[in-house]
Amino acid sequence: MIEWDSNIISGVIGFGGSVIGGLFTLWGVNRTLKIQNKEKLRDEFPVKINNIYLLIDELTVIRENKENKYNYIFDGFYNASQSNRPKRDDEIFNNLINVSTKIDDEVYKKIKQLIDSYYKKYDEGIAIYSSGIIIFDEKNQFNEPKIGLNEDSSNKIRNLVDQFKKELKEIIEFLRDYKVSLEKDYFNN
Repeated sequence: MIEWDSNIISGVIGFGGSVIGGLFTLWGVNRTLKIQNKEKLRDEFPVKINNIYLLIDELTVIRENKENKYNYIFDGFYNASQSNRPKRDDEIFNNLINVSTKIDDEVYKKIKQLIDSYYKKYDEGIAIYSSGIIIFDEKNQFNEPKIGLNEDSSNKIRNLVDQFKKELKEIIEFLRDYKVSLEKDYFNN
């Protein structure tokens, strides 16, 4: 049989005590973090949910062009005279960015990608428009020649608009899913 030296016994007891103490410390830290996360979620939930609703509403209005409020966003694809992006687009998109930053990084990145896609499509629309202009023999009300787009260019621009509307729909669906997830987290805590 092994004889236990009092130093070995003291060492084993000390080691066991330190493991038990460490486990209690770990449990306490974990419990504190869970409480802090619940409090943080409770405090941030109203702001986040409100901003998600704002984004959904604004993006839906843009996508569905309700009351022609944002008609010029889609008209920009068709108008080569606006070779510099309109400031009003920047104002709208800056507002969307500001709202998204009050939610979280994931939402911000999605909104930023949408805006970058818009500007890319806008530039493509300008290039398509510039290469597809038709000048008619008729005159407009200002006695200037009427201009329009050839069918191919018109279809390409219509496709850009449809792509952007599809991206808007996907972002809106993402935000709705995100809202449901956030509500589950909030009400389950």
